[in-house]
Amino acid sequence: MGSNLPILYRNIMDGLPSEDAKKAFLWATDKTGNDRGLYRAEAFAREVGELSNTLWEMIGMAGTAHDGFDLSCKIDMHIFMMRRHAHYSFPGNNDAWT
Repeated sequence: MGSNLPILYRNIMDGLPSEDAKKAFLWATDKTGNDRGLYRAEAFAREVGELSNTLWEMIGMAGTAHDGFDLSCKIDMHIFMMRRHAHYSFPGNNDAWT
């Protein structure tokens, strides 16, 4: 697997839906332990891609309902939720991909 690992990374990365998913995949590869095929890291990255898009839609809707919702607040809310998801998916980690 060692010589094919860069090819595996590239193939997975090319199939991920967003930059957030790609960042999350790279982060999760160190957290999944003995996941030789990187299946758990890829599944996490796909979840992140879908969750990130859904959160941005929800945050956007909340922003239109509340005029005082500035961009920095939206970004902070997104980062907070994504970090909660990372810690839920990989308990015991002190860092997050965001």
